[in-house]
Amino acid sequence: DTHNSPNEQVETKFPVVVESYSLIPDSGGAGKHRCGLGLERVTRARTNMTFGSQIERAHCKPWGLAGGLEATGNEIGLRYGDKWKEDFPNAKVMAAPIKPGDAFRVRSGGGGGYGPPWARNVAAVPAAVRQGYVTVQAAAELYGVAVDPDNFAVDEAATRDLRAALAGERVSP
Repeated sequence: DTHNSPNEQVETKFPVVVESYSLIPDSGGAGKHRCGLGLERVTRARTNMTFGSQIERAHCKPWGLAGGLEATGNEIGLRYGDKWKEDFPNAKVMAAPIKPGDAFRVRSGGGGGYGPPWARNVAAVPAAVRQGYVTVQAAAELYGVAVDPDNFAVDEAATRDLRAALAGERVSP
Protein backbone atom coordinates (compact mmCIF):
# COMPACT_ATOMS: atom_id res chain seq x y z
CA ASP A 1 0.00 0.00 0.00
CA THR A 2 1.24 3.45 -0.88
CA HIS A 3 -1.04 5.99 0.72
CA ASN A 4 -0.68 9.59 -0.32
CA SER A 5 -2.66 11.31 2.38
CA PRO A 6 -2.49 15.11 2.59
CA ASN A 7 -0.12 16.34 5.30
CA GLU A 8 -2.92 18.27 7.03
CA GLN A 9 -5.01 15.11 7.25
CA VAL A 10 -2.10 13.13 8.74
CA GLU A 11 -1.41 15.87 11.29
CA THR A 12 -5.09 16.05 12.25
CA LYS A 13 -5.50 12.30 12.71
CA PHE A 14 -2.21 11.56 14.47
CA PRO A 15 0.07 13.34 17.00
CA VAL A 16 2.73 14.17 14.42
CA VAL A 17 4.07 17.10 12.40
CA VAL A 18 5.07 16.57 8.77
CA GLU A 19 8.37 18.42 8.48
CA SER A 20 8.81 17.89 4.76
CA TYR A 21 7.24 16.09 1.83
CA SER A 22 9.05 16.26 -1.47
CA LEU A 23 10.25 14.55 -4.63
CA ILE A 24 13.73 13.01 -4.44
CA PRO A 25 16.06 14.28 -7.17
CA ASP A 26 17.79 11.56 -9.24
CA SER A 27 15.61 8.81 -7.74
CA GLY A 28 13.96 7.91 -11.07
CA GLY A 29 15.96 5.58 -13.26
CA ALA A 30 17.91 7.49 -15.91
CA GLY A 31 16.98 6.62 -19.45
CA LYS A 32 15.96 7.89 -22.85
CA HIS A 33 12.62 7.96 -21.06
CA ARG A 34 13.27 8.84 -17.40
CA CYS A 35 10.85 7.32 -14.96
CA GLY A 36 9.02 8.83 -12.04
CA LEU A 37 10.72 10.07 -8.91
CA GLY A 38 10.38 8.71 -5.42
CA LEU A 39 8.90 10.72 -2.56
CA GLU A 40 10.35 11.57 0.83
CA ARG A 41 8.27 12.40 3.87
CA VAL A 42 9.85 13.33 7.21
CA THR A 43 7.41 13.10 10.11
CA ARG A 44 8.18 14.27 13.66
CA ALA A 45 6.53 12.70 16.71
CA ARG A 46 4.65 14.94 19.13
CA THR A 47 4.23 12.18 21.71
CA ASN A 48 5.79 8.83 22.57
CA MET A 49 5.03 6.32 19.87
CA THR A 50 6.22 3.11 18.28
CA PHE A 51 7.28 3.18 14.63
CA GLY A 52 6.91 0.10 12.45
CA SER A 53 7.49 -0.50 8.76
CA GLN A 54 6.91 -3.51 6.51
CA ILE A 55 8.21 -1.89 3.31
CA GLU A 56 9.70 -4.11 0.60
CA ARG A 57 12.09 -3.41 -2.31
CA ALA A 58 14.90 -1.72 -0.43
CA HIS A 59 17.55 -3.82 -2.15
CA CYS A 60 15.67 -5.18 -5.16
CA LYS A 61 15.49 -1.80 -6.87
CA PRO A 62 13.20 -1.06 -9.82
CA TRP A 63 15.23 -2.11 -12.82
CA GLY A 64 15.64 -0.29 -16.10
CA LEU A 65 14.81 -1.74 -19.50
CA ALA A 66 16.51 -1.58 -22.90
CA GLY A 67 19.59 0.17 -21.50
CA GLY A 68 17.76 2.28 -18.94
CA LEU A 69 19.18 2.43 -15.43
CA GLU A 70 17.68 1.20 -12.18
CA ALA A 71 15.95 3.59 -9.82
CA THR A 72 16.52 4.02 -6.11
CA GLY A 73 14.91 1.56 -3.72
CA ASN A 74 12.71 2.24 -0.72
CA GLU A 75 14.42 3.52 2.44
CA ILE A 76 13.62 4.11 6.08
CA GLY A 77 15.39 6.43 8.50
CA LEU A 78 14.83 7.25 12.16
CA ARG A 79 16.04 10.50 13.71
CA TYR A 80 16.83 10.39 17.40
CA GLY A 81 17.59 13.94 18.53
CA ASP A 82 19.71 15.27 15.67
CA LYS A 83 21.26 11.94 14.54
CA TRP A 84 19.80 9.77 11.76
CA LYS A 85 19.83 5.97 11.98
CA GLU A 86 19.77 4.63 8.43
CA ASP A 87 21.70 1.36 8.69
CA PHE A 88 18.75 -1.00 8.65
CA PRO A 89 19.40 -4.29 6.81
CA ASN A 90 16.21 -3.65 4.83
CA ALA A 91 13.28 -1.24 5.04
CA LYS A 92 11.51 -3.25 7.72
CA VAL A 93 11.39 -1.96 11.27
CA MET A 94 9.37 -4.12 13.63
CA ALA A 95 8.98 -1.82 16.64
CA ALA A 96 11.13 1.24 17.22
CA PRO A 97 10.21 3.53 20.12
CA ILE A 98 10.43 7.24 19.34
CA LYS A 99 9.94 10.21 21.66
CA PRO A 100 8.54 13.68 21.08
CA GLY A 101 10.92 15.50 18.73
CA ASP A 102 12.25 12.31 17.15
CA ALA A 103 11.24 11.66 13.55
CA PHE A 104 10.92 8.99 10.91
CA ARG A 105 11.66 9.34 7.22
CA VAL A 106 10.12 7.23 4.48
CA ARG A 107 11.63 7.39 1.00
CA SER A 108 9.84 5.59 -1.79
CA GLY A 109 11.81 4.31 -4.74
CA GLY A 110 11.50 5.73 -8.22
CA GLY A 111 10.72 3.89 -11.44
CA GLY A 112 13.33 2.28 -13.70
CA GLY A 113 14.43 4.11 -16.85
CA TYR A 114 13.81 2.96 -20.41
CA GLY A 115 16.46 3.21 -23.10
CA PRO A 116 20.02 4.47 -22.73
CA PRO A 117 20.21 7.77 -20.81
CA TRP A 118 22.70 9.26 -23.29
CA ALA A 119 19.99 8.91 -25.98
CA ARG A 120 17.58 11.23 -24.14
CA ASN A 121 16.61 14.43 -25.95
CA VAL A 122 19.25 16.98 -24.91
CA ALA A 123 16.63 19.73 -24.42
CA ALA A 124 14.71 17.57 -21.93
CA VAL A 125 17.68 17.30 -19.55
CA PRO A 126 18.14 21.00 -18.58
CA ALA A 127 14.36 21.23 -18.18
CA ALA A 128 14.51 18.35 -15.68
CA VAL A 129 17.43 20.05 -13.89
CA ARG A 130 15.49 23.32 -13.69
CA GLN A 131 12.52 21.49 -12.16
CA GLY A 132 14.75 19.77 -9.60
CA TYR A 133 14.10 16.26 -10.93
CA VAL A 134 17.72 15.69 -12.01
CA THR A 135 20.88 17.20 -10.51
CA VAL A 136 23.58 18.91 -12.58
CA GLN A 137 25.96 16.09 -11.65
CA ALA A 138 23.56 13.35 -12.83
CA ALA A 139 22.84 15.32 -16.01
CA ALA A 140 26.55 15.09 -16.88
CA GLU A 141 27.39 11.62 -15.51
CA LEU A 142 24.26 9.72 -16.55
CA TYR A 143 22.75 11.67 -19.46
CA GLY A 144 25.95 13.15 -20.88
CA VAL A 145 24.58 16.69 -20.84
CA ALA A 146 26.65 19.58 -19.46
CA VAL A 147 24.17 21.98 -17.84
CA ASP A 148 25.14 25.36 -16.38
CA PRO A 149 23.61 25.43 -12.87
CA ASP A 150 23.11 29.22 -12.99
CA ASN A 151 21.13 29.59 -16.22
CA PHE A 152 20.42 25.97 -17.23
CA ALA A 153 22.11 26.48 -20.60
CA VAL A 154 23.67 23.47 -22.32
CA ASP A 155 27.37 23.51 -23.17
CA GLU A 156 27.07 21.84 -26.58
CA ALA A 157 30.76 20.99 -27.06
CA ALA A 158 31.07 19.43 -23.59
CA THR A 159 27.79 17.59 -24.14
CA ARG A 160 29.05 16.11 -27.43
CA ASP A 161 32.17 14.84 -25.63
CA LEU A 162 30.24 13.47 -22.65
CA ARG A 163 27.73 11.65 -24.85
CA ALA A 164 30.42 10.19 -27.09
CA ALA A 165 32.19 8.83 -24.00
CA LEU A 166 28.96 7.38 -22.57
CA ALA A 167 27.95 5.81 -25.88
CA GLY A 168 31.43 4.29 -26.18
CA GLU A 169 31.24 2.85 -22.68
CA ARG A 170 27.87 1.30 -23.38
CA VAL A 171 28.85 -0.46 -26.62
CA SER A 172 32.44 -1.52 -25.91
CA PRO A 173 33.04 -5.03 -24.52
